[in-house]
Parts: sequence; structure tokens; C-alpha cells
Amino acid sequence: MKKILGLLLALSVAPAFAAPGSTPSFNGMVDIQKQEAPVQEGQRHMIEFNANSIPSLIWAFTKDKTKGTASDNDSDIALDFNYAYTIHPNFQVGGRFNYFTGISGNNDQENLGIQAVGWFNTKAGDLQNSPFLSVALGGGYAQTYGANGSRDDLVSAAVSAGKRFSMDRWGIKHLTWTPEVALVNTNSTNNSSFDYRQAFELRFVQFSVIW
Repeated sequence: MKKILGLLLALSVAPAFAAPGSTPSFNGMVDIQKQEAPVQEGQRHMIEFNANSIPSLIWAFTKDKTKGTASDNDSDIALDFNYAYTIHPNFQVGGRFNYFTGISGNNDQENLGIQAVGWFNTKAGDLQNSPFLSVALGGGYAQTYGANGSRDDLVSAAVSAGKRFSMDRWGIKHLTWTPEVALVNTNSTNNSSFDYRQAFELRFVQFSVIW
């Protein structure tokens, strides 16, 4: 996993170190515009969301480690809500809000996460149809309720890769289908209940509104 994360990070930051004013191309797949190139109107803001609580469509394949037990592989549902602002035709910055409340195992649980996120889009000025890479860093908490309830304070990191597909052809402006895959690593800072969580997430029912 570390090698994969390193490769995706290298791909996402390498274009930033190109010579000023240059337009590097990787077999025509990446279009980098000059730093002074204006951001196209209508593509400054993005809200990204996925359908929640649909276990047959949104899955997170997860490996959990609990103190005193062996690691456990299972699946659960993930909710991501993102906002991004375009600072360059290829780059967006923003935040991600994650929240879960419900039953995990036999316990009532509440999870909250807030992350800072950066997106690199390979099609400059065409966010509605661009492949992308993103990197997220942040923290939050995981609270378990009940007689044996506990609270873990968390730090988290995620690297994602995906592709946006404009829905203009169906007469739906500003809306894009945004499937992506993500590698997510979460660590507890106080190790109250668990040590770490590593997840490979398939976010298929995900959409973006860009304006």
C-alpha cells in the first residue's frame, strides 16, 4: 500500500515542478496550462456527494484492528461530502466532511472526519470531463456508545483516483458522474479502541455539481 500511495502522490505533484510557462504532456493524457492562465467561468466551485446507505452500490472493503484481537476484514458504507474551489485550470483545493452514525458490529457508533483536500485534474479547464487525482489529510473521532463505550481521536490520509463524466448530453447541466477509487488510512492517536484502519473504497455512486 505504501508503494501505491507513493506512486499516486508522485504522479499528482510532479506536474507542479515543471518549468514556468511550460506545457508538459504525457502522451496527450495530461494538459497543464500556464500558471497565469485564467480559470474558466462556470468551473470555479464544486460540491461532490455520493448516495448514502445503499449497501449494494457503495462499498468500503475494510481491515480493522481492535486491541486484544486479530485484524478483521469486513465491509461497510462510507459517506463523503466534498467542496472544492478552482485555483488554477488544473488544480482545486477544498475540504471533505465524513460522517457515520448507526450500528457497527453490536455497538452504536458515531464517526466524524474533516479533511483538507487537493485535486489535480489532467484536463485543464474541463473539470466536468477530467480524470483526476486527489490527496486528503485530516482528523476526527470515532465514538462507541454503551457499557463498554470508548472514543478514539483520529488522524487520516487518503489518495484517490477517478474520472468525471459530464451529463450535458442528457440535458443535465453542471452535474457530473464522478466514480473513483481511494486508499484510506486512519490511525488512532490515543488507541482507546483500535490501532488503525486501512480501506480500499470503490465510490461508484458519486456525483459532482460544478458551477
